[in-house]
Amino acid sequence: MTAPSPPAPTLITLRRGTLRLTGAVYEQYFAGCQAVALLPRQGCLLILPVAHVAGGGSILKVVNARGDRCVAAADLFRELGLCEDWLEGDGQADFEAHWSSAEAGLVIERFYAEAAS
Repeated sequence: MTAPSPPAPTLITLRRGTLRLTGAVYEQYFAGCQAVALLPRQGCLLILPVAHVAGGGSILKVVNARGDRCVAAADLFRELGLCEDWLEGDGQADFEAHWSSAEAGLVIERFYAEAAS
């Protein structure tokens, strides 16, 4: 008997200052949520579900009929020193994320370089 393979990483795209989630990713991890909280922590980015906009966080906007969502956070990404072309230009970056039960959200490892103290 072989051990089950780990789940495939989830792909999150950063383009024009927004994080973009496919409809499938939204349904799998954030179904019914209206917003997410984006928390930078030790070079990682945590994407945590927020049930209602009144609870805070950033709104998950529907961007197409497939149910893809985006969350605007250019100011946060600029503070983290991310590539300006990903924020204002036509460039984009794809990041692998995984669900963390301990954090109760998606985690993108090595999302940004932490400044040396």
